[in-house]
Amino acid sequence: MADRNLVKELKRWATEEFNLPPDTLPNDSYLKTLCIGTGKSIWKYIIQHVFHQRNVKIMRGNLQWYKVIQDKELVQTRGQSEAAKRKELQMKIEQLKCEISHLDSQISGTEEQLATQEQSVGQTWAQMEDSQSRELFLQAFRRHCTLNRNLLSDDAQKISSHCQVLEQMEQSVETEVLFDDAPSSSRADDNFNSQTVAVAQVLRDLKELSEDRVNFYQSLQESELKTQPSATKNMTHEQRMAVFQYWLSTAEKVLSNYPPSHILSALQHLAAREQRELQERITTLDVTQDAAALQFRYESNHPLDISAEEGHELPPVKTLLEAVWDEVQQSLVELSQTRSRVLQLKNLLQDQLQEFIEIKLKPQFEDVIVAASSLRNSISKEVIQFGKNSLLSLDRRTVEGMQRLPVSSLSIYRLQSSSFSNLCQTLKFPRYKAPEELCSQLRSQQLEMCFLHELLKLYSFTLQKVQKEAEQLHAPDQKALLSRVTEEDQKLLKDLLPRARGLTHHCAQGLSYGAQVKTAISD
Repeated sequence: MADRNLVKELKRWATEEFNLPPDTLPNDSYLKTLCIGTGKSIWKYIIQHVFHQRNVKIMRGNLQWYKVIQDKELVQTRGQSEAAKRKELQMKIEQLKCEISHLDSQISGTEEQLATQEQSVGQTWAQMEDSQSRELFLQAFRRHCTLNRNLLSDDAQKISSHCQVLEQMEQSVETEVLFDDAPSSSRADDNFNSQTVAVAQVLRDLKELSEDRVNFYQSLQESELKTQPSATKNMTHEQRMAVFQYWLSTAEKVLSNYPPSHILSALQHLAAREQRELQERITTLDVTQDAAALQFRYESNHPLDISAEEGHELPPVKTLLEAVWDEVQQSLVELSQTRSRVLQLKNLLQDQLQEFIEIKLKPQFEDVIVAASSLRNSISKEVIQFGKNSLLSLDRRTVEGMQRLPVSSLSIYRLQSSSFSNLCQTLKFPRYKAPEELCSQLRSQQLEMCFLHELLKLYSFTLQKVQKEAEQLHAPDQKALLSRVTEEDQKLLKDLLPRARGLTHHCAQGLSYGAQVKTAISD
């Protein structure tokens, strides 16, 4: 715009001062090139100070005429009186005062407009910051909701997969499992059912599991007894743990693949088969041959030990078996007595606990419910009231004593003041966090303090109530009860613990003797 005005002034200066026709002037683009850079100031000076000779003469004549007029005015003013001068000066002063008052009113109006504009700008800025903070809160809440939704979807997928597995197991429960030694009538009836299975895979899997476990225990027993001559066959602790983990994983797989009814029926079938085999072995047992192997001899239906005749130093097996059997019977009687005693003590403890709950805890339950409901109502009211307030109105700082100023009016360097650092230390607020989160930290601590106050009140109330009830009770009964409880505890410690230790020792000895008997029978 300034270049265009300069070009227009240049054209006007050329046409008016030098009477040049407009057609003879160069085009606007050429004039713009003349007015670019340092030529702009030069042409401005030329337009303002360079004129035609005729116009200069007219200007000079006008200047001389102005001088004559000024001289006449001076002569006229000299003839005027001082009163007229004063009146004129007063009129001018009044005019100036009117102009000044008018200007003052205009300035005050503009100041009011500026103040209203600044206030509206501040309100819009506060609303914008509040909306931004609320948007951040909403984004965080949205992310939290998405995380919860993902967790719920994962849980739903797990539950659906588990439901599918359960449905498959339910369908497999409907199928009937037949074993090799089932009766012919049942097999004939099951031929008409389409859901029966001829070969029971569950029986084979359970049999393999049991055989693997028995072999594992046999290997452990052999390694403990050191019956294997070669040390390469003995397994280390890591190998045993690996074998046990493998067996446990296969057992879990079998239990998860088959329904419990099939597994139970297969176990019953295996137990029945083992029982039949055991009965067959008992029927085929030769007592005389086994007694001779054990170094016994029968004379007139009485067994005689021939180990002493041969010069062996080992005690007779019969006496060992009888001693072990007596110890086992005695330990069994003691174990039954301890079990009955433990059951009596357990029933007594349950009765005392039930009495304590009914007398001490039930009367306080209603008070606790009332206090919890009041706390929940107060917290909900405070949350509603907190949602109505803006964050900027709550975000303030204590500066120079008790003066609380908003953060928007403070400089960021005032956050390094001692009062702000002391406030952060008292509230346990980390300095790396934004100062806007100080309000939420303070609010959470206030809520925690209110909750602790309510708990303290409830605790004091219950303590007073318990003290009143304790005063109403008789002191000798309490002392007698405490003394009886201590006596019972001492009796239990003196009687049951040695008995239990003795029983465990006798059982361990019985097991060791049983292992010796087993090896002797197997030999």
